[in-house]
Amino acid sequence: MTHPRLAVVLPFVSPAGGGVTEAVRILVAALARSGAYEITLISFASDQDAASLPDWPTGITIHRFAFHGPARFAFSPGMARHMARHRYDIVHVHGIWMFHVLAAGIAMARGAVGIVSPHGMLEPWILARSARLKTAVSALFQKRVMRRARAIHVLTEKERGDLNGYLTGLPATIIPNFVPDAATPDSPAPWAAQVEGRDVWLFLARIHEKKGWPALLNAWDVLCAADPGSAQGLALVFCGWIDGDDSFAVRLAQSAARHGNVIHAGPQYGADKLASFARADVFVLPSMSEGLPMTVLEAVRQDALIAMSAACNLPDFFPQAAVNTGTDTQTILAALQRIRAMPSETRAAMRAAATAHLQQSYGEQAVMARYLALYAACQTHRL
Repeated sequence: MTHPRLAVVLPFVSPAGGGVTEAVRILVAALARSGAYEITLISFASDQDAASLPDWPTGITIHRFAFHGPARFAFSPGMARHMARHRYDIVHVHGIWMFHVLAAGIAMARGAVGIVSPHGMLEPWILARSARLKTAVSALFQKRVMRRARAIHVLTEKERGDLNGYLTGLPATIIPNFVPDAATPDSPAPWAAQVEGRDVWLFLARIHEKKGWPALLNAWDVLCAADPGSAQGLALVFCGWIDGDDSFAVRLAQSAARHGNVIHAGPQYGADKLASFARADVFVLPSMSEGLPMTVLEAVRQDALIAMSAACNLPDFFPQAAVNTGTDTQTILAALQRIRAMPSETRAAMRAAATAHLQQSYGEQAVMARYLALYAACQTHRL
């Protein structure tokens, strides 16, 4: 039996692609388990690929292409040639603003059914960054490719609004990210010995200002200065790679010197990431811009209490299953103080509510049924 040929096009197969890579990896693994498609993964090459390729499912084909120029655009003639020479039935492109969107557009022009997933990259905060490049990309090819696509996949109702602000009249379908079931980690987090006996507040994301680390660190300083004795029982752990933010190391060292309870444990992948979530008492993400962050869902899966901003686009978790941090120092501080004062029974009830909601709305079975329905509808022109 011949299965439809599905090309999944994304910037990177390694952690260089951030949360988009992780969301796509989980989706591709589920699609591979379904056995419904012949899957080819197409991405730019990075120096982190060798360590990352074993994390992708077996039975799929992976093509990685060298690129020229800055990584934020990644001009790749090889990727374009591949799309011009090979035929696919469906091409699903993840992430935008880079050359891979144009490459996917080539496949669509040759008859492939196209699906575009922006992954939150139409947020106003994102649009304001490198605005000249985004204006050029939009005019040269991106809007044309998105109009040609059979469907635009968005993660949230908020993202559908962002899409309409960028390009009206497109057929948008909402399907959230999901997390598969995960076993309890066999080993402790690599950094666990440094915080033994402390209540761990975990920030796990790339270290970039949009993720809210500066305001979080400011709020932490105020919290600890107000009660130095209690602060000795706390630990704020940053896990993630530093994304061009030279001030982070200096600020973290200053806070660590003042309070003795702040560490940067570096990026965590695979089993180490799972163990990091499992060690967290509270997971904190006061981000200013997200699509739908996988890290929040993964933290819920490992039973951490969730403190996040509304910009994480998971409003259905508030207020019963998560604490809203806001994005500035004062609102984050208020959230930290609220959690500190929260009885253990209340914390447990919030974690239980988050776990139940995760299973109902972000479980693999429910979400994958919607993905497979979207693919089938695109192929049969039923959208």
